[in-house]
Amino acid sequence: MLVSYSKLRGIYHIEENKRYRFNEEHGTLEIIKTKKEDEGEYELVVLTSGLENVNNLHIEIYELISNLSIDMTQNQENASCLITLNCTLQSGDRVTYSWIQNQEVLNTNSSVLQITVTSDTANSTYTCKASNPVSENTTVATPWMKCNFKTEQTKHSFLVYAVVITVVALLFFLLIILWRHYSKKTGKHVLNSQGPAPREEPEPQAVNTVYSTVQKPQPPISPVQTTQTVYELAGPVVKPTSTHNVAPC
Repeated sequence: MLVSYSKLRGIYHIEENKRYRFNEEHGTLEIIKTKKEDEGEYELVVLTSGLENVNNLHIEIYELISNLSIDMTQNQENASCLITLNCTLQSGDRVTYSWIQNQEVLNTNSSVLQITVTSDTANSTYTCKASNPVSENTTVATPWMKCNFKTEQTKHSFLVYAVVITVVALLFFLLIILWRHYSKKTGKHVLNSQGPAPREEPEPQAVNTVYSTVQKPQPPISPVQTTQTVYELAGPVVKPTSTHNVAPC
């Protein structure tokens, strides 16, 4: 017995397991972190006014689907190619399989599908779908990749690649010829990935410049005449006094 509950007494008993949780208000039992061993039959007994009501429950535990893939094996026969597709998964139980060719659902529920690939059906893709009540997963395969015959699409792709490679090769050889022609003119044989090497300018020759001092002629300087000025002290003119000799008496 996992849970025993009495609404009148207000008590209940639950098994000592941390993965069970009982809700008194709604009378529900929750299993936390379910495991494969939780799968099985469960019985709910309800007593009301002395009447016993028994309900049986069956619980199934499903494993999630993961890592779905398609394994291909082939058997070449003339112009056709027999391919066996095997849909495999890493985890998941009680899985239902279905196959889809392009957009059309095929009438099979097996994990194995056998097909015959011809040049007309070489472009078809096949999808494996695996599902169970709790998960779903799909994966896609292109069977013609396992066959050896060349399809029209592969022939066309090969032709396009060949043309592109040829054009690139011609352009490469043309660049080499132009480079050699340019190298002969310049006398240099260094290939520059960004174009022809730039032409070097000649180094300028050193020029010696002689500087001389030139004096501007000056006009002749006229001689300066020295003028001597005689200044005379002006004053009253004193006439000389006549001197008479007087004989002594």
